[in-house]
Amino acid sequence: MSRWVIISLLLGACTSYEVEKAQDPTLLKGKDQALTFLHTSDWHSRLFPYRYDPPIPLQRHGLLPENAPFGGVARLTTLVKRERAQASRVLHLDSGDCFQGAPVFNEFDGEAELRAYNQIGLDGAVIGNHEFDKGMTNFVDQAAQWVRYPLLAANYRGEDMARYGNKALADVMQPYAIYNVDGIRVAAIGLANYSSLNSLGEGGNSLGLHPLEMIETTQAYVDLLAEQADLMVVVSHLGLSDDVEVIEGYHRWYRQDQYDRLPGAPFPPCELADRPLQKCERTVAALPSQRACPEEPVEGQLCGFEAPDHQGDVQLWIPGVRGVDLILGGHLHYVTKPPRRVVDRDGRVVPIMHSGAFMQFLARLDVVLREATRMDRPAWFGWEIASYRQELFAVDATVAKDPEMERIMERYLVGLSQRLRLDEPVAWSHVEVNRTSPTGGDSPLGNLVADAIRMRNRVRTDFALTNSMGIRDNIPPGLVTLEQLFNVFPFENSIATLFLSGVEVQELFDFVAARSAGRGCRSQAQIAGATFTMRCDCSETVVDGCCAGAAVSETGGMGCAEEIMINGNALDLGESYELAANDYIASGGSGFEVLERNTTQFDTGISLRDAMADYLRSMPECDASQVPADLRPAYDEAMTRYGSLRCVPTGASCEVGGQVCAQDTDCSSDDRCVQQQARILARQ
Repeated sequence: MSRWVIISLLLGACTSYEVEKAQDPTLLKGKDQALTFLHTSDWHSRLFPYRYDPPIPLQRHGLLPENAPFGGVARLTTLVKRERAQASRVLHLDSGDCFQGAPVFNEFDGEAELRAYNQIGLDGAVIGNHEFDKGMTNFVDQAAQWVRYPLLAANYRGEDMARYGNKALADVMQPYAIYNVDGIRVAAIGLANYSSLNSLGEGGNSLGLHPLEMIETTQAYVDLLAEQADLMVVVSHLGLSDDVEVIEGYHRWYRQDQYDRLPGAPFPPCELADRPLQKCERTVAALPSQRACPEEPVEGQLCGFEAPDHQGDVQLWIPGVRGVDLILGGHLHYVTKPPRRVVDRDGRVVPIMHSGAFMQFLARLDVVLREATRMDRPAWFGWEIASYRQELFAVDATVAKDPEMERIMERYLVGLSQRLRLDEPVAWSHVEVNRTSPTGGDSPLGNLVADAIRMRNRVRTDFALTNSMGIRDNIPPGLVTLEQLFNVFPFENSIATLFLSGVEVQELFDFVAARSAGRGCRSQAQIAGATFTMRCDCSETVVDGCCAGAAVSETGGMGCAEEIMINGNALDLGESYELAANDYIASGGSGFEVLERNTTQFDTGISLRDAMADYLRSMPECDASQVPADLRPAYDEAMTRYGSLRCVPTGASCEVGGQVCAQDTDCSSDDRCVQQQARILARQ
């Protein structure tokens, strides 16, 4: 059983309270000690078992198709109880994003997820970005009512603590917690996600929070807790690459005026500094400009290679944190088996463990602790990790359900059945319709969604665009129910229409290309009624074609769009076009500023989920001869039960004389069915 002491530091006031008396740490000196971490992350509201076709990498980790369905908090509870019983010292920590991803969140606002955390005996969790998906007030209200464990976020600070929302968040949030686990004092420092601040601010749902730089924040708390804790653990929702940078350090570029305002500036030149152990600078000399700047520069668009390589820019090296022993991370749904090993600036190996998502795994990390010897720590008693062993346990049908957790969840399951009829059939799919594309361009499901948006009654626009990350799941083969559409569209987004000039359409697709270039040239948008070539190869030296005026995204990607066609016709910069998009990006979410500033927006109030359901119901009836043999029994059973089923097209479709085109077709400019081609061609 975990015994822990929580210490909270907020606005300079330090309070501590002991929850349960723990063993005297000095009694353990001179002996190696064992400690077990249980870790989960990114539940995304998958409190009940669900259908899923695990990819090969997850199958290698033990998530086997024959053991479906997967997930379910009653099964996870059984595993947690079992593993707690088989260890002497245990901490169960979670890396956030328990909200959003299944209908239970849409209907109950996060209450069920937080009650499940309590019942499972969670010791602490970092705040994830999706915890704010229904706004600051909802999260704070739910946390105040239900949370019985520390909610961690050291790198969030309210800009105005007099505001109701900010003050309330401070009441339920703390930067760290200290747990005395049978004599081992473990400090857990929370690092929350930065992208939640960007997305919610851009989307019109600002949190009123100020993000604190991750390395200096973490180092400050490590130093603060040096004499109060024996082991330093970071519980992170930053993502794997940022977790690595917390330990290894990173470079950042600053304009000279920004650099001059940094505390401690100026810093020594890197060639003279003890790099990588201290901050140091590298000033970049002027480079020849290969692209002239316009008389009126466009905000966010590079010219003359102003960023980061123009004269006067300063590259600052920020060294990593000293003293962290372990990072338990999440956000990007990775599984790190074995844990990622990084080396800090003292030469110590720091494991980083990510445990996947959607309640598919429980991770266990057994560590052997030894008295700390390799750091110039003060003369207090401390530990460091000498060795570790990781195990992953699949949450699948082979695991029994915990009766008490099942009882608590029953009211939510009954409520969902009464309110939503989640088993209602919508269509049938012969194949899995994927939300991603192996080519980096448009995806089969993305095309289907964009078609559904564009062709919806009361919409019918020239073209449609939606962000790829708003499509959260594939459509599995077999019967497609309303529950599957909730998995595809967990967010309550609606369709908005806007009129754009040809210049704005160019800017829109340039932004999509730049944002995609910063993410491995994987398209960050899905479209219908349009095609273009996405240039991801733009750089300081590649300036041909549209790259001469490439856009730059917030992630630093450079890209542009060329060969733009709207309804089969070349883009006319002097023309006006009507766009259908989801309301999130229309209000500036994910950086779509060209849409945010548009004054012609009209929110139709039609949800993406409803538009998709109606679109699938308009498809032709399934042809039994096309059903794959392995799906035929399920298809026959569904036909017996429902009488007829509409078939999900594997490609795009368009209406011709009141009929829907065959699969793997697209619409030509004169509304004919033609063989489908890529709508977004990725060029790297």
